[in-house]
Amino acid sequence: MTGRRLTVVNREFGKFNAELEGTDQIKVTGEYNLRIRRRGLIPIPVTATVNELEFGGKTLIKEQSVSNGLLRRVTGVSFTFEQTYSRSAQPPLNICDGLEATVKIDEEVSGVVLSNGYTEEVKIDASSPECNLFPNSDQ
Repeated sequence: MTGRRLTVVNREFGKFNAELEGTDQIKVTGEYNLRIRRRGLIPIPVTATVNELEFGGKTLIKEQSVSNGLLRRVTGVSFTFEQTYSRSAQPPLNICDGLEATVKIDEEVSGVVLSNGYTEEVKIDASSPECNLFPNSDQ
């Protein structure tokens, strides 16, 4: 019951960049943001951990933790990522068109006596993706 007092209320790619490298590689970089809320009166230290975040069949984030001081009600934490995909594998870059992407997550948020874990597929979007997926015609 106490685990429900500490929840992830929003997930998004705060930054999402996809850029063609050479003729067959797409480099994806950015930031994955979590917004965490808790119920209770006394501020507590909170740690968010992404055990794994999978996007397009590859792991973007693996075993990263962020502590964000004392949580009163709502806080945000960010995780950075970088991954290279083969263009021929057709990574799911519909996020470049302003659409949501499906990711598999295994993450947890924990405090002094509160914790909550999530292992599921979720849809998230990017607030302003930057994508350059076409070869440079100047070469």
